[in-house]
Amino acid sequence: MSVPNNFPKQFTKAQITRLDEAGLENLYSLITYFPFRLQTILPYSKFSKDSSCQYLFTGTVTNIEFRKTGKGYFLINLIGEMGERIQGYLFQSNSYIWSELKNGLRFQWILQATSKGFLNILKWSAFKGVQSNSYFILGSASAKSWLVPVYTKIGQLTSGKINAIHQKINSSDYILNLEGLIPDNKYFSSFLDLSQIHRPSSQENYTKASHQWIAFKLFLRMTTYKQIKLNNQVLMAKKSLMHLDTLKLINNSIPFELTLSQKNTVWNILKQIGEID
Repeated sequence: MSVPNNFPKQFTKAQITRLDEAGLENLYSLITYFPFRLQTILPYSKFSKDSSCQYLFTGTVTNIEFRKTGKGYFLINLIGEMGERIQGYLFQSNSYIWSELKNGLRFQWILQATSKGFLNILKWSAFKGVQSNSYFILGSASAKSWLVPVYTKIGQLTSGKINAIHQKINSSDYILNLEGLIPDNKYFSSFLDLSQIHRPSSQENYTKASHQWIAFKLFLRMTTYKQIKLNNQVLMAKKSLMHLDTLKLINNSIPFELTLSQKNTVWNILKQIGEID
């Protein structure tokens, strides 16, 4: 199997350093580091109250104030592109938020409803022009659903940072060439595409790609085990021939024919003194 050992040129030095520190030293190790689940992100509506989902809202800041209750939080009023108004809670107290979330600026917001009906702001991204959709969390469109992979944090790489890195990988880089690695079979082609695991277009495609990878790993293990077993059988057959040759040599040096029990006794003695395994 061909294993890419260089990251794409569009990776930053900081990203490559974090990947290396996390043990993801090449492109292959990165694309085979899988998410443990998918997070559904839906376009926000006034009926968005399911706390298991996250919601995307594109809107402008109309007011922002800081509340000192507990560790402190920001209360942010937003107005959407269709005139809808919402209020979100941002549980951070970093001073830079004041300068970044200015009134009148347009942002994308990822929201999550609480059991009490409040909306928590999880993250945001400023709109920086039509040609800069990559600055948006999920692109410029908002009238669709998204499936976002969630990864276990590794080193300094959070799930969000891993997702950001995957956005820089070409689709062709997710294709593994299996030619020469596994024997011809009716289960797998000579290529395995992992793009639907990291950039799923649907839950069905994500599940299908995941199952295909699991089946491939299982097939590879079974094939390896079968080959080891076959090698051991060949090795044992060779040893048996050696044992037989030793026994014949002893038998021919004795002026009389050994009985079966005598042959067994000689065999056991040879095993004890290490002449045979």
